[in-house]
Amino acid sequence: MDRFDIEQAIMAAWSTDQDIDGLLWRMMDSPNGPLSEDDLANYLLAIKHTLNLRCERLFDVYCQTFKLDRYRENKDD
Repeated sequence: MDRFDIEQAIMAAWSTDQDIDGLLWRMMDSPNGPLSEDDLANYLLAIKHTLNLRCERLFDVYCQTFKLDRYRENKDD
C-alpha cells in the first residue's frame, strides 16, 4: 500500500455526496413521484452504511500503508 491507495480510498469516501445527490434527485425530480417515508429511510440507511464501509476501508488502507495496528512489523511494541 502507498499514498495512492490512500488517495483512492479518500476519493471513494468523498463520493458519498454523489449518493446524496442521487437521493435528492429521486426525492425532488424523479418522474416516479415522491418517496414514502419507508423508502426514504431505507435510502438514507443505505447511504449511511455505504459511507461507514468506505471509511472503514480508508482506515484499513491507512493502517496498511503506515504499518499500524495488526499490520505493524514488530508486534512487541
